[in-house]
Amino acid sequence: MSELLQKYREKAELSQQVVESYKALSSMAISHLRGEVRENAVLDKTFEGLIHRIKGADNLFQIQQLNREFASLVKVTDAWLKEKRKAAPKAEAPGFLSGLTSMFGGKGERAKGAEGEGDEGGSIEDAAKELLAPYLILLDALSKGAITLADDRESFYVDLKIRREKKFAGLKENDAEALSASLYNFFIMKSNESTAVTQEREELKKIIGSLAAHIQTLAISSENFGSKLENYSRQVAATTTLDEIRMVQKAILSDTQAIQKENSAAREKLLESEKRLRESAQRITQLETELEKARKEKSTDHLTQLFNRGYFDEKLKEDFASFARYGEPFCLIIFDVDHFKKFNDTYGHQAGDGVLQAVAATAKETMRASDTVARYGGEEFVVVVYKARLDEAAKAAENLREAVAAHEFVFKGEKKIVQVTISLGVAQVAKGDTPKSLIERADACLYEAKKQGRNRTVHAPSK
Repeated sequence: MSELLQKYREKAELSQQVVESYKALSSMAISHLRGEVRENAVLDKTFEGLIHRIKGADNLFQIQQLNREFASLVKVTDAWLKEKRKAAPKAEAPGFLSGLTSMFGGKGERAKGAEGEGDEGGSIEDAAKELLAPYLILLDALSKGAITLADDRESFYVDLKIRREKKFAGLKENDAEALSASLYNFFIMKSNESTAVTQEREELKKIIGSLAAHIQTLAISSENFGSKLENYSRQVAATTTLDEIRMVQKAILSDTQAIQKENSAAREKLLESEKRLRESAQRITQLETELEKARKEKSTDHLTQLFNRGYFDEKLKEDFASFARYGEPFCLIIFDVDHFKKFNDTYGHQAGDGVLQAVAATAKETMRASDTVARYGGEEFVVVVYKARLDEAAKAAENLREAVAAHEFVFKGEKKIVQVTISLGVAQVAKGDTPKSLIERADACLYEAKKQGRNRTVHAPSK
């Protein structure tokens, strides 16, 4: 694997965390702004389109482009809010940017109004802290990603590390602008590292384009040669002396040698182009294979080959977003292996790993291909059952329990067949749920199944 790909593979996950953190931060800011501009249909629609494009962005270059558009739109919004406030000064709130300025002791109207009012100033400060808390959390995540991706040779490294440790207290506008410029250049460089495959494809296009141009030139040369031959035929027919025939013969021979040289050069060009095409195609295939392998390793549990906890957490967030938008039901199954510690203590950890692998394989075979099956941790597994209500998911869970119980386990050095069982808890998503609350309800059902004697399925009543 090339040094560039190795570097990309090691840092791709952290770079993606930076992108996702910015998307979350900008989404929160846009949601706040949309609440301020509900009356302006044009601005609201523009923000809606922008947040859709931000959610679809998947690299740092796209984020940088969208951020410029976002900054410009915020200025337009603030100007509109100021105009609105002038029209109805007593009823309207200050612009979003002006409001933030006043919270930090700026010259906005709220800061002026708070002078001499004692208790009022305290409430504004509390409101500012409450509003900015999630932004500071995301800013911390962004800076953590930048520090991890960089090394101490980067110009911003020491400054950013110290400011993060101080929770960005006392950050001034000039300091922020200086850091922003350094970080922008750094992230653009990192973004360029991830374009290796794209560059190879562009090189392939150049090879094909060059080959096409040469073939076109060769066709023109051949066409010209054909025209010359017709002309020579007419000249031969009109000759009256041997010397005239010899002159025509000499011209034909000269042009024939020229076209032969062009044909020879064309063959060499074709062979060289074919070689470059093969090499480029091999590089692209290798790059794509390695990148796909890196993506798969990032989301796969190495022991069971199921999805891992990190993938499950992100997928469940997406499932909740889809549920909020379309209202299509889904259920969560949590299950674990009964008396798993006993297998480790009695037969050894290798036997325990074998049990987990067999249970994982059985779950993957039993559940639908469209369902998400993942290892949650230790001997605990989760399944997201899509387009299913509680009774349907409970039936699927019971089928899985029976399939595991029917599996015959024979450990090395043992003659008898050992039975493995699982206990399962099932819960259906409902309005007002969060990923945490759904997991807690399914986990409570799993605990109840254990309490009732294990090797059984318990489901939560519908909310």
